[in-house]
Amino acid sequence: METDRNENSIIESAEEKFATYLAENGDGPSRSRSPWSRNPERTALRADLVAKLKLFKYVLGTISRSPGISQFNAHRWADRIIAEEPPSYRYLHPNRAYKRLSYLGNITLLAIALTFVVLGSGYWIYNSNGEQSATTDPFLAATTYATAKGEQSLITLPDGSTVLLNVDSKLEVSSGFDKDNRDIRLNGEALFNVVHRSVNPFTVNAGKTVSKVMGTTFTVRHYSTDSITSVAVRNGKVAVNDVVVTPNQLLTVNKDRQSYVSIASDAQFAFADGVLTIEDIPLSHVIPSLNRWYDVEIVVVDTAMMNQRLNAAFKSRSRSELVEFLGFVFSTRIEQNGKTITLYPR
Repeated sequence: METDRNENSIIESAEEKFATYLAENGDGPSRSRSPWSRNPERTALRADLVAKLKLFKYVLGTISRSPGISQFNAHRWADRIIAEEPPSYRYLHPNRAYKRLSYLGNITLLAIALTFVVLGSGYWIYNSNGEQSATTDPFLAATTYATAKGEQSLITLPDGSTVLLNVDSKLEVSSGFDKDNRDIRLNGEALFNVVHRSVNPFTVNAGKTVSKVMGTTFTVRHYSTDSITSVAVRNGKVAVNDVVVTPNQLLTVNKDRQSYVSIASDAQFAFADGVLTIEDIPLSHVIPSLNRWYDVEIVVVDTAMMNQRLNAAFKSRSRSELVEFLGFVFSTRIEQNGKTITLYPR
């Protein structure tokens, strides 16, 4: 096969260059003091390193078009080690210089890089049968749950944990959940009631946060329109990035991964009881929540109204009651056309 011939040429070139280097530096088979000829362990190490070089080159050929690989100039790296006179290679990264290494050192680094690139790229691995297999990224074959605007859903996960998925939200449950991991990914808002597992943490990926727990009740909110991600804990403890959140605490994380801890209120958990709670929030920030809760599109003609702050608790899903409420609060003319609610100037 063409692939086999290419692999053979790679390994043969590496063997030849390696032998040349050993001979020129006093360690080659032509020298009587060669440690390679006298030490079976080093001979085995040499064979293992060259085999890793072969595998590294093959995997690079498979994933060369994957995002994030080109920044390492990985193909050029491997080709230089194979093709140039050793030990000419001096750089691992175009912006970072390293001291000159021995050829054995170069191949050792290459073996390390094989692990880094294959696992770090998250695209392909090479199994024991020599076949390409899909990455172990748990979300490639995830089970997805989603709610529409104005809709909530109670989900029971394979480990017995429950998730109340709030309006207009999406939850991805990883493949192998409760076997290899308990990883999920959230876009939206949800209340989690997690079953305790002492050795397998429950992990929620949302926005710029990764929340890990063994067993607890907490909420996570991160919609694509949000500038922050929030985690509120009712009981137990949740490790969010590098911060431990305890009962009745609210953690917010901005896009720069800066964290702030405050006291959680009932507002963070109210949606689980069918209530949308607004606490002293400008209308500009309330509108996305109202749109999701009532499945509407609110349009404000007078932009000055957007700065007015609201305090309210919405229990009903009736659009007509929403129109009545907005008209009372803002003392303005409101028109409803299907799902579109327009607020005109006073």
